[in-house]
Amino acid sequence: MDVRYGIYSQPGRAKIMSRISQMVVNGVHDQSWVARYSNPEDLRRVQCPALIIWSKYNPSLQLENARKALPYLRDGRMVVMEHSSHWPQWEEAELCDKVQIAFLLGEEVTAAPSENAATAG
Repeated sequence: MDVRYGIYSQPGRAKIMSRISQMVVNGVHDQSWVARYSNPEDLRRVQCPALIIWSKYNPSLQLENARKALPYLRDGRMVVMEHSSHWPQWEEAELCDKVQIAFLLGEEVTAAPSENAATAG
């Protein structure tokens, strides 16, 4: 709650949130958007290791969208942040940083003791 309050009390927040809301209401995150940005052909072209960090309570896109995209990545990994809605980099900052650093160092990527990490390949 404190994190969200901090975000929502920043100067200029209302204008930015209004713009984001308009995009969502106007269908930016509809199935055609998902199809365009989760295109299997595009995902197969990714040559480097890829990390998908997804939030369990994402209000815009469902976890299933990310899970469907993962198998198309040649060397993809996915971590679900169990206590985040849309901004895991702020809502679970320490854990999100840990996951990214582990990925960049080539170490096993996990978010929590629960087995929520996935790998493509």
